[in-house]
Amino acid sequence: MAHQDQEENLIGFQQEVNLNQLRQTRQQEIEFDDAISYVTTVKERFENEPLVYRQFLQILYSFDKQQGGLLEIVVERILSLFFDHPDLLEGFTHFLPEGRIEEYARERLHYAAAVAKARNAATSNSSGTAAAA
Repeated sequence: MAHQDQEENLIGFQQEVNLNQLRQTRQQEIEFDDAISYVTTVKERFENEPLVYRQFLQILYSFDKQQGGLLEIVVERILSLFFDHPDLLEGFTHFLPEGRIEEYARERLHYAAAVAKARNAATSNSSGTAAAA
């Protein structure tokens, strides 16, 4: 009887492990799909500016190879590159791992995206006003 209980516990544990592995695999697939979608968006946005797209790819490469304080440099480069593209600034936040420094970087990107949205709205409003005059 005790052997059967142990076996049932082991089977239950194995099923739980398999379920967790499946969840993890699905999450990785979703993250991969999000990453591909984001890179595709950047590529399409800068279709007529291949240098910007290449700079973005270089930033991603350095981000992938990051060590220590490099994250701040990567975020600053993204802020500079996507200055007028709030959706791209917001999108990049999904690639930041969890942590205190990463949270600060995420906040900087969100703030920059909000500023870019406001700037873009003000520009489109003034363009509409100028066109009406």
